[in-house]
Amino acid sequence: MNNLPNKIYLQIGYAPEEADDFTELDEVTWSVDNIHGNDIEYHLSSKVDSEMIAFAGWCSKYYSTDDSKTWHPACDISEDYNLEFTTAQLLEKFREEHKNIS
Repeated sequence: MNNLPNKIYLQIGYAPEEADDFTELDEVTWSVDNIHGNDIEYHLSSKVDSEMIAFAGWCSKYYSTDDSKTWHPACDISEDYNLEFTTAQLLEKFREEHKNIS
């Protein structure tokens, strides 16, 4: 779908304090503008967001050596554990490793 807004506002009515749960609301509408003081800002989750969440988890595999250098097991290091990789290099390796995963 084209022209999806990155942010919308859910308009829940003038007396939201009467409901303790979003599922209790009825006739909720939305707008690209914040109309009422109690509108709920809602953001579109994109493929990039999902990829960055997965990348963050993948990066949690970092290891540190005694001399404060970092390495990642996916970076094909065999002998020299004192290699450092930039975030861009790790992102490239992450994408290579996950290219067949949608």
